[in-house]
Amino acid sequence: MTREQKYKYFYRGLITIALAVAFLVIGAHFSRTSTFDVRWPAHSPSHTMLLRPASSPESIRLVDYAADQLTITGMRIEYRDGSTALVTYDRGRPVAVRSFFAEPATAGAGAVATVSTLRKLSDGLAARKLKSVIEFKRDGLTIKSMVSYHNDGSIESVGVRDGADDYSVTVYGDSGVSGIARIAVYDGTSGALKSEQVFRADGTVASSFVSTSSGYSTEAKQTFFDASGTRTSEIVFDGTYDISINEYAADGKTLKQKTAFGYSSTVVTSYDAAGTNPVIERTFIDDTHISVRYFGADGKATLQQRWVKVDSNLTPGQIGVTSDGFYLTEAYEFHADGVSVKNDVSFYPGGKVVSTFENRPTIDWRPRTIKHYREDGTLDSTDECSASSYTCNTVKAVAAAASERAHVPAHFFKVVPLLPAPAATKPQVPTVNLTFDLR
Repeated sequence: MTREQKYKYFYRGLITIALAVAFLVIGAHFSRTSTFDVRWPAHSPSHTMLLRPASSPESIRLVDYAADQLTITGMRIEYRDGSTALVTYDRGRPVAVRSFFAEPATAGAGAVATVSTLRKLSDGLAARKLKSVIEFKRDGLTIKSMVSYHNDGSIESVGVRDGADDYSVTVYGDSGVSGIARIAVYDGTSGALKSEQVFRADGTVASSFVSTSSGYSTEAKQTFFDASGTRTSEIVFDGTYDISINEYAADGKTLKQKTAFGYSSTVVTSYDAAGTNPVIERTFIDDTHISVRYFGADGKATLQQRWVKVDSNLTPGQIGVTSDGFYLTEAYEFHADGVSVKNDVSFYPGGKVVSTFENRPTIDWRPRTIKHYREDGTLDSTDECSASSYTCNTVKAVAAAASERAHVPAHFFKVVPLLPAPAATKPQVPTVNLTFDLR
């Protein structure tokens, strides 16, 4: 081997070792960082730039560390909407955040080029309009106070901790509008709303919210008013899974309609002129099933119907009585007690042909007659069920009776609007996030 060849292989070995060391260093560096962040030294000394994941509202974090390269001394956050936040630290703990409104020149990908040339984290912010100022509690995570501003510099809202450590917020009118728009108190730990008053521009109360805690449950009520101060509606959170919306007549006292959101269904009940007894009740089980119950003047149920959404596989000859794209699949009327079923009729898919007709002459469910019909509408068999036992005697229809068809009272086919359905998502007690996570 010549001398030149020895040098050639020697330098190749050095380059290979150097590359291996470089890869080990880079790999160790990235193993310490978030799987969503990418770090590398910025062009300016002492700054570290972190790119944020695409799902984050942040685009870049620019971080300053102490000499130990572990303790953060300052942070600047650039958001995708062009706004900027400057975080102040004390011995590695966040103490305050000042946020600034966006400038057109800083929006989008240009933010990388802008922050990479900064000498100090605060560079370029002196002329920017202040958006908000947040102070933290000693944990460096929980908000102690916050002041937000309109673009014209006027105060938008002020939030502070009270003596019970709850978070009180005062919101002022829009830019150029004087007066208070809203006062609210949130639970200092959970962020759930405890009390609130919302005002119109003329100072009248538009809505109020109040909650009371008892044992392990919290009951709350949000009430809405018209310009004259008359109650128009309210949302009642009863401390369980159930939530209801009550709507009132012009006097603010008479109940017109109640929408109750339960665990597996939503019930909309309309009331009589006195607001005392129900008139009609619609129960929404899902997008394809609706139940309707009718009531008499005494408030007792008289008739109930079940409606099913019309299936595209059904033929026109199969479809019977319809309303808002649903067909009647079953109807039953009650005895005078409003609970016990008297007559029950069910239909084949589409609602055109009767499938069964059941008669219960007394409130005791045992003595009953059930007639079964074929798909062509003719009688197939009859079940006679005994009052003294749980047994039924089935008799097949003889030739003379085979042509018998079901006679269904006309009021079973009563039609009312079924839609619109109530909102699919039930109301929730408003909450606010009382943390500013910088991890």
